[in-house]
Amino acid sequence: MSGSVPTLESLLPHRRPMLLLHRLVDGDGESARAVLQVTPDTALVEPGRGFPAWALLEVFAQCAALIGGLRARQAGEAVAQGFLLGTRRLDCAFSHVPEGRDLVVEARHEFTDGAGMGAYRCRTLDEELAAECVLSVYIPPT
Repeated sequence: MSGSVPTLESLLPHRRPMLLLHRLVDGDGESARAVLQVTPDTALVEPGRGFPAWALLEVFAQCAALIGGLRARQAGEAVAQGFLLGTRRLDCAFSHVPEGRDLVVEARHEFTDGAGMGAYRCRTLDEELAAECVLSVYIPPT
């Protein structure tokens, strides 16, 4: 990423409260890293427990969408809306991310076919809070 760091709102169609990411760390057309800050105000936080691990699917999807947003920005195009189809498996070593914790997540583009079907390998970058999956997505051709 060269120059200034773009805002999340300029790269994603999401808005708060469902914009779960808080900051783009770095990224390009093939990968992105971003931060989830778990506070009492973060959507989906369970009081006294934290951010549920199952909701990382949406966090990972937003991180993957940053890659598309960065590609669109580089090409001078509008950000396209994609659709999370799911994952076959979410491997997760914890049930909740505790409040007060920042969690760095990463997404890497694996492939996109001519029909708009694609896959992104996603993971947390924290040994204690380890999670990973491969997301299936659909981005309609323009």
